[in-house]
Amino acid sequence: MKKAGLILILLMMVYLLPSQVRAVEVGKVAPDFTLRNVVDKENVSLGDFAGDVVVLYVWKITCAFCDDDSKKFDKVISAYVDKRVKGLVVVEAGDELEMEMVAEIFQPASLMLVDPNYTVASLYALKDYPVVIIIDRKNIVRYEGPFRGPGPLNEVLGRLISGG
Repeated sequence: MKKAGLILILLMMVYLLPSQVRAVEVGKVAPDFTLRNVVDKENVSLGDFAGDVVVLYVWKITCAFCDDDSKKFDKVISAYVDKRVKGLVVVEAGDELEMEMVAEIFQPASLMLVDPNYTVASLYALKDYPVVIIIDRKNIVRYEGPFRGPGPLNEVLGRLISGG
C-alpha cells in the first residue's frame, strides 16, 4: 500500500511540476509545420513565409478568452502587413467549418489555420494557451510566451523590424 502511494505521489509530482523541456527554444531554428488555411482551404507551411517575420498566435478552441485576444493580436498584425510581417492564428483542436465561419465574419489580416492534431503544440512543446511565437526573417525563434496585449507585441515587433 505504501509503495502504491509513493508511486502515485511521484507521478503527481512529475505531472504537476512545470516542465523546463522545450522542443524549440528562443534563439533556435523554428520547426516547420503544415496546416490548413480555413479561408482558401489550402495547406500553409511555415516555410512559405521565408524572409518574413512570422508571428504565431496559438490558442485552443476551449480557451474562453482566446478568441477576443486573437482579435487584438490581429489588429496589431494588420499594422505591420506592409513591413513583411505575417500573422498566423493557429487554432488547436479547432473545427475547420466553425473556424471558416468565424473568419468569414471577422475577416482577419492574419491567416487562420486549424490544427486538429496539435502539430504546433507538439513541435513547440506548448502547454499553456494562448501563446505567441515570433520568428524572425532567418527562421529563428525570437520570442515564445504569453500574449500580453497589443503594447508588448508592438514593442517586440518594432525592435525586430528595426534590427534591434
